[in-house]
This record gives sequence, C-alpha cells and structure tokens, in this order.
Amino acid sequence: MLAAGLGDVRLHDLRHGFATVLAAQGVHQRVAMAALGHAAEAMTHHYTGVLDASLREAADRVERALRRTS
Repeated sequence: MLAAGLGDVRLHDLRHGFATVLAAQGVHQRVAMAALGHAAEAMTHHYTGVLDASLREAADRVERALRRTS
C-alpha cells in the first residue's frame, strides 16, 4: 500500500473503509453486500463503521428536534 501513497494500511482495512463509505453515501446494504462479496447481511454490518460526520449530523438532528418541542 506504500506504493499507492496510503501509508501503512492493510488491504483488510480498505475493505472496512469501503463498506463505511458505501453506507455513508446511502448505498443499499444489499448492493454493498454484492460489492464486498458477502453472503450475509451480518458480515456487511460488521464491516461497516460510522463516520464522525454522521455522528455529528445525528446529534444535530436530535438537537433541532428538541428545540422544536420546547
């Protein structure tokens, strides 16, 4: 991976990153499963992380909802 300018990254880490980006872009899980070569949704779920930006957006949505109810 060093030749690609990615630093010390394992190929396995790139699969996790790919799954996470697919989810963040709203790609349907069945499509992500096919792209990753998984036979079970649980495996794709295991590979998928959550981006900090997604967590921030979720917190912002909760804040806006709470402000509307008060």
